[in-house]
Amino acid sequence: MKTAIILVLAMIVLEINGISQSASSNKWIKNPSTSMYSLKYEKKMKEDFFKETQEKYTANVDINELVAELKSDHEDTKLSAIWILGLLPNTNQTADLENLLVNDPSNAVRMACVKSLKYLKSTKSIPVLITGLNTQDTQLKLEIALTLASLGEKTESFKALQELGAKGEWKITLDTHLGYLDIATNDAIAQLEIELQNENPYVSVDAAIILAELGYFEEAFPTLRYRLNDADKYIRMSAIRGLAYIGNSESIELIKSMLDDNESIVRERSKLILGNCNLL
Repeated sequence: MKTAIILVLAMIVLEINGISQSASSNKWIKNPSTSMYSLKYEKKMKEDFFKETQEKYTANVDINELVAELKSDHEDTKLSAIWILGLLPNTNQTADLENLLVNDPSNAVRMACVKSLKYLKSTKSIPVLITGLNTQDTQLKLEIALTLASLGEKTESFKALQELGAKGEWKITLDTHLGYLDIATNDAIAQLEIELQNENPYVSVDAAIILAELGYFEEAFPTLRYRLNDADKYIRMSAIRGLAYIGNSESIELIKSMLDDNESIVRERSKLILGNCNLL
């Protein structure tokens, strides 16, 4: 079926949301006009790629077929239709997605609806999404909060993210940072600054990276510099990435110092960043 084929492509494209948290193994994201790493450029790159995919894979989609599949008793068929609707520009099916978000018994279906509303940038769905925050499912609540933040809703999303982060599960806390990146209010910045002191190095270095992305270089720099000495090579790699966002002479020199790291993966990350900025 046509929708089943496009589903694979849709799922691949929707995964681009995670690109701001993990650089590609062979290409570092930077603004070619300035050789500086920037949040604005990352967002533009994701948007451009998404638009290209829309144009390439959704020209011959049958909307009526998709709408019919939303009513299917087979969850996989329903999920397929929801994912594809998330790729379609100017869709008029947000009401159908909102209805499933509120009423479908499957958390998988509800989660897919939230993600599709996010990629459709359906700001008119904000009231329905806020209602959805009442769920007891942690992952669904997290996805709704992140979607609200991406759509520009800053109050309810922040409260939900703060509540989720307070659970003490570090992987969830890392996800909340993506929401703070979109919210970027004084409260969100203050929360990130608190988490610079978190005893979990993954949480603290990630908070520093987000602050650096948002331009809070002075706040982020001490943590990033300190984490260059962490025993975990992945923490060191993360610290390098954060320093790349700062991009001043002191940060560049610290990145250069990691060319002598005892782990090849760390050395390669340093070379990648410095090479793309013509600083080797």
